[in-house]
Amino acid sequence: MLYHNINSSVTYKHSGELGDIIISLAFVQARGGGCFGINTDNKFLTYNDFDILVDLLKRQQYITKAFRWAGEEVNYDLDLFRNIPKDSATNICHRFFLPFDIPYSDLKWLDVDPNPVKEIVIARSLRNHNPSFPWTALLHDHRKEVCFLGLKEEYKKLRIETQVTFDYFPTNNLLQAAQVIAGSKVFVGNQSCLYAIAEGLKHPLVQESNPRNLLCVFDRPSVYYFTRSDDEIEMNKFINTNLIA
Repeated sequence: MLYHNINSSVTYKHSGELGDIIISLAFVQARGGGCFGINTDNKFLTYNDFDILVDLLKRQQYITKAFRWAGEEVNYDLDLFRNIPKDSATNICHRFFLPFDIPYSDLKWLDVDPNPVKEIVIARSLRNHNPSFPWTALLHDHRKEVCFLGLKEEYKKLRIETQVTFDYFPTNNLLQAAQVIAGSKVFVGNQSCLYAIAEGLKHPLVQESNPRNLLCVFDRPSVYYFTRSDDEIEMNKFINTNLIA
């Protein structure tokens, strides 16, 4: 997508978490882009999270500058999404639009150069799980086609839980992770910052959906939301269809 009318004087601020920041970029793109500030002085982010995220931000044509926010006045305080009741929005992305009365749009908002590593990229953070999700069966059937992105402790935990050996692919930042996701045929993971990247790319994905926390559901093709054990057959069809596409 080409951006001809980016307003570099418009400023935004977000205090995290990482996945929330990535989702909020849909609003920044819809508003026309500009300068994006990250507040790392809070309970949601560490100081180093800025370094993990900044290259991905700079890669987006609608971001003219990414900076550490230090109290400057901004045009759009994206932390206001936390004031929007969950049941008043379509999903978490919609909550960023409501405080500012901007028409909702969740068109593809991330763009990266793909890095094909494996056909299936998986990620599973330490929360927002669904105990019915068939991780063991999936990894057993596709272990040669899979690589895991994320923290090493997350990878080790899933290996212990499933007793299946599969590859771990280390990355230095979220831009590198996004490139590996973009280079795959399908992403499989729970609600996390890596899931948010896959959604921003509008990449084919399977979400391990937490039935008690369905905040990241988007009305689009090429996505499968696994909420209960009865979904396994249809999920496998979805994955196999994308592998042969």
